[in-house]
Amino acid sequence: MNLMYIIGFIAVFGVLILCFSGIMNQPELTALSLNQTNPIIDANQTIYTLHGSTDVNATGYIDSSNLNLSKVYLTVDSNGKLSYDLEIPQNVTDCYIKIYASAKNKLNNSDSLHIERPSTKLDLDSVNMTENDTSLLISGVTEPNLNVRMSFSNSLDLANVSLVADGDGKFKHSIKVPFDKDNFWYSSLTCLIFRYKLRGKSSIWSLK
Repeated sequence: MNLMYIIGFIAVFGVLILCFSGIMNQPELTALSLNQTNPIIDANQTIYTLHGSTDVNATGYIDSSNLNLSKVYLTVDSNGKLSYDLEIPQNVTDCYIKIYASAKNKLNNSDSLHIERPSTKLDLDSVNMTENDTSLLISGVTEPNLNVRMSFSNSLDLANVSLVADGDGKFKHSIKVPFDKDNFWYSSLTCLIFRYKLRGKSSIWSLK
């Protein structure tokens, strides 16, 4: 009985040694560190330089479906510093970048980066509408001199309206509301030409 106990103990101890040896012999992870965390770029910026660090003699590359990049290799210097100039067209308001690093005898490593442009400012003024009102003044504030487009619910049978905010970003427009229309909504958002540079923002009101 004692002999069987000893044999069992030796077998378990041997398994533990093998497992520990496997853990100890597992390759290290390739170093990878980015200098930026989800940056916001200027509305007119088209070049963004990616910076980071990895192991010396490591290989790095990036992927981005938003920028049509597939396994594009990064520059890694003799100190392990990596860099790459990303070309971001003005019509791209945000993009996701995947960065990979691989060093000899080490496990591959990866990280991601989300780059975006600032949102277009849009604040709508509150309104007080009574059952006797047949018109509504829509007003608000956005970026100075931006084009603003308003669209309306089908029940109002109104065409979309395009106007330009003034130098302070203020805009206003009056619409007629028939007595039999007791529930409607409108939305306001920056025109497409400006959404090429800024992330468009919309706001919806519902009046009942």
